[in-house]
Amino acid sequence: MLRIVTIIAVVVLLASAAHQASAQIMQIGADEIAAGKEASVEIDKEQALVEDEELNTRIRQIGEALASVANSVEVDASYGSSTITEFDYQFKIVEGEDVNAFCLPGGIIYIYKGLIDQCETDHELAGVLAHEIAHAAHHHMVHLIKEQSRLDGKMALILVAGLLGNIDTGDMSNVMMGTQFYRTGKMSGYGQKAEYDADKTAIEYMIRAGYNPVGMLTFLERLAKHPDLVDWGILQTHPRTGERVDAVKVDLLSRGVEINRRLVTTSFLAQVKQADCHGISSSEVIIGREIICNLGQIDRANLVANQINALLDTGLQFREIKVCDSSVTARGDVIVEFSEEDAQLAGKSQAELAAEAADALRRVLFNQMVAEL
Repeated sequence: MLRIVTIIAVVVLLASAAHQASAQIMQIGADEIAAGKEASVEIDKEQALVEDEELNTRIRQIGEALASVANSVEVDASYGSSTITEFDYQFKIVEGEDVNAFCLPGGIIYIYKGLIDQCETDHELAGVLAHEIAHAAHHHMVHLIKEQSRLDGKMALILVAGLLGNIDTGDMSNVMMGTQFYRTGKMSGYGQKAEYDADKTAIEYMIRAGYNPVGMLTFLERLAKHPDLVDWGILQTHPRTGERVDAVKVDLLSRGVEINRRLVTTSFLAQVKQADCHGISSSEVIIGREIICNLGQIDRANLVANQINALLDTGLQFREIKVCDSSVTARGDVIVEFSEEDAQLAGKSQAELAAEAADALRRVLFNQMVAEL
């Protein structure tokens, strides 16, 4: 009799909880906006926000261009719902070195300063913001909450069945642990579907807003070089970055998008930077973190940088880079020739400077090849 009373009590409690949960499930539209605003108030109390007006304006301009597309163009959803709800998207920058961003229901987006610092161009930033906007526009949070509610109902039925089946305490504990792992695993799967949908949708938003979607690819490639130290396995809610890179690359190619990384990142783009060499002002030609050469006149440095970029755009190869005495050549043309003045400035011979510049160019080509692979 005591066992029957206990079972009845458990069933009543579960039924009551299920009823309350179903009544509180978030709905598309007003519920999302209200929930997002309420959560944002609490987050703003806990997180320090960046007040730099120039940086906030930059993020807001990129975000609003993308949000305008999300509010007007319906993109088919592989997860969630493509129903357009015109959200008043907001963009807030959080102090901190975390490489992270997240979106609240209703379109309030938080992006950490650490993530912004990892983005080399506005195209890469647009990729991050478009991804978060897609989470809101396709109502992923609403659908994840509904999936969780369904799973909680299934778990309740399993526990009731265990009680009615007279399972002993030890086995019942294992059943409860098993149902929890089942729930976590299923939610992980749903979360990954939402991530892939956000990536695919973000590419469409970027194209329509005038941003190069290759920026999303290059940013993900950079993250893939620094994977998390902990593999969460079944608890992982996001697909591995390398898998997202593959999916984005396939999507870009299917759309006929040319994957030219130099258009969206500085890692493979020759640029000129003012430098100080032994107390003398000079002009460095750099590609990413590689210093190709250090020259005195900025006009000369600009010519070298432009020539290198032209060669990179036409598929410069390792074997084409040659050292000839004091100069570096490719395809029969001189890329840079070092003078006596350059040698004196660096405290090295002209031949040494030419050899170092050629080696730096080869490292750039190697890194580019690795990225493409």
